[in-house]
Amino acid sequence: MSRRVPSAADRRGWIAGIGGLVVSARVRAQPVEPARPLDLGPLLRRLDGPDASVIVPAGLYAIDNPLVVEGRSGTLAFEDGTVLVPRSAGEGGIRFAACDGLVVRGVRLRWAGAPRTRSHDGAGLLFTGCNDLEASDCEVLGAPGAGIHFELCTRVRARELIAGTTAADGIHFANCSEVSAHRLAVRATGDDGVACVDYATGPASRDIELSEIDVRDSRTRGIAIVGPRGVRIDGFSVESTGSSGVLVVRDDTYRTRRPSQVVIARGRVGAAGRRPPRVGNDFGIEVIEADHVVVRDVRVHDSAGFGVSVVRSHGTVLLERLDVSAAGTGRPAVELRHCEHAVVRDLRIETTDAPGLLVEACERLRAEGLRFRAPPGRPLRWAARFVGPSDIDVGAAAESGGMVRMQIEPGVTGRVRRREGEPLEIDNRGSVRIEPVR
Repeated sequence: MSRRVPSAADRRGWIAGIGGLVVSARVRAQPVEPARPLDLGPLLRRLDGPDASVIVPAGLYAIDNPLVVEGRSGTLAFEDGTVLVPRSAGEGGIRFAACDGLVVRGVRLRWAGAPRTRSHDGAGLLFTGCNDLEASDCEVLGAPGAGIHFELCTRVRARELIAGTTAADGIHFANCSEVSAHRLAVRATGDDGVACVDYATGPASRDIELSEIDVRDSRTRGIAIVGPRGVRIDGFSVESTGSSGVLVVRDDTYRTRRPSQVVIARGRVGAAGRRPPRVGNDFGIEVIEADHVVVRDVRVHDSAGFGVSVVRSHGTVLLERLDVSAAGTGRPAVELRHCEHAVVRDLRIETTDAPGLLVEACERLRAEGLRFRAPPGRPLRWAARFVGPSDIDVGAAAESGGMVRMQIEPGVTGRVRRREGEPLEIDNRGSVRIEPVR
């Protein structure tokens, strides 16, 4: 019986997050009908200029891999219903090197089964040293390395990329600049779901915009921003990770630069750090050694560890309009430690046996619109804890669930405004003014 190749509508359903059954079937089921051999070499040699165009007709094809394409330009398009099956299970798929002005559309690479081992050179689609690059409607399933990998590329436009059952990252950008990528969907990755990395040994990575990202079942992080400057993540969903859901970090082990000017907006993180086997930190959103960071309009729930953690940040960190549910037992839902300047606005925090908000050794903190609540059926005990040395300015907080405690340790200065009649117990051991607000 021949197997129907999923239509473009199926793919759109997956990316939009409404095609869960379609996704599961497509990740597990590989082509079963005989694949015809295809030598892509002669076709690819026709890509000899920006006006060149090659269209691969629909069909199920077996290809020799890895296939290396160098110095080509033009448009390479695959008709809907085209599937390429790499013959070598442990090797990468197609590598495009120094291909400026290249457009790739509709390629689908599906290995015959899930990868047994991880290969450093096993990316399904690898674009290296390419400028003015466009990749759209591409899918890679079962690669022994990353699914779709961009490195040392400039002016990249990517749309509707899918990666699943990979041995390494799902979609990876390394030392790339001027990137615009929209609608990225990854499932069951051996490493990060979507990663942007800026290794200090290469050209600086900057100006990256990623939107409508959907990551599920990553063995490590969901979305990782490791080093680049000027990154915006706008519209995302991360569900079930072995490590932190979203990570922004400088990584000394891999010798990356320090990330700066990063915006994480309009998304949700669920079940971070709960996918077995659990590895590393297990936070919803983790920011460590990164500067000028904004996290806005995000819901974080059911993390194994902290809901949101920001540590050792220079410049301004802005947390705005977040809804953070209770973290792991005994851990604050939101922590800010050793930050130069933190601004917190309109946070809804669910907490019980640990402070909803922990601020430690932050030079300056400005907070407004804090709201605390208890999980269903459990008492609310803690609102916030402030540990010196810190200078704080905290607006009146609201709570639901009875008397709640705010603890201010020695070495903390500034003021806390308290609304008259609010059942808030303030243990003020620092030099903080408590100012009534009607």
